[in-house]
Amino acid sequence: MIRKFYLENSKGDQFIFNYYKGFLIANISGLGFSYNMNYLKYSHVYHSVKKDEPLGEIQFDIIFLDGYKGYQELIDYLNIETTNLKLYYTTNDTKFAYVDFISLSKTEVVDGHLKSGAILNKKTYWIKERSLILGFNDEQHGKKYPYTYPYSYTKTTGGQAKIKVGGVVPASTLIEITGDIKNPTLKIMKNNSELTSLKLYLEKNNSRIVISSVPNEQYIRSYDGEIEQDIYHLQDFERDNFILLEPTDLILDFDSGTSKETTFKIFIYEYHLG
Repeated sequence: MIRKFYLENSKGDQFIFNYYKGFLIANISGLGFSYNMNYLKYSHVYHSVKKDEPLGEIQFDIIFLDGYKGYQELIDYLNIETTNLKLYYTTNDTKFAYVDFISLSKTEVVDGHLKSGAILNKKTYWIKERSLILGFNDEQHGKKYPYTYPYSYTKTTGGQAKIKVGGVVPASTLIEITGDIKNPTLKIMKNNSELTSLKLYLEKNNSRIVISSVPNEQYIRSYDGEIEQDIYHLQDFERDNFILLEPTDLILDFDSGTSKETTFKIFIYEYHLG
């Protein structure tokens, strides 16, 4: 299977590296991981005491099939943004990492084509996006609706869904609740034990609530049309509320607090080494 790479900036503009666009990638390195390990020595035996993952570099050559025209296209794209870009990597599935584009060497002619060396700082694990949508009302409780992401969860009954979370560290979530709510709750269960939960003290019709647990972007907000309101103070402070999901088999249990129409969406960001 041919690997595919492309960049995406905060505006959603993409820069795709493939033959049809006139850009080829060669000699890529740094897609995996590298740990800095510290050890203590006990006689002839070493014991690992600390493991750090340094900021990784991804390096590759870019071959510009359209010559300086293609080179200028990339420069124009990077003039908009060079930090917090998403680098997408597709093989049998699609993942992305946040990167800073820190270096693009001067071009040289190789076999009749221009070539530049690029260096990116990798700032996160490889992130895989997954999603689940549950719809509830008084006639149809727990129906699972299709969604556009390539991953889905099955075995949905009532207000519960069985999910399998992958990755190497707890997955971040972004939760969106729309419709009628009355002190909604979410519980994450494993083997009949509650691992984490959220609860909001809010009764509202036609609501849209968004709760983000992404590490550098945690918030709880309510939206009325274009009006955004911070409702951080309406959470049950005895609960975690910013939901992180352990990489294992889990049961998600959501209760809107009302029998009226409500839709629950959860976007899950798994963190993988490669």
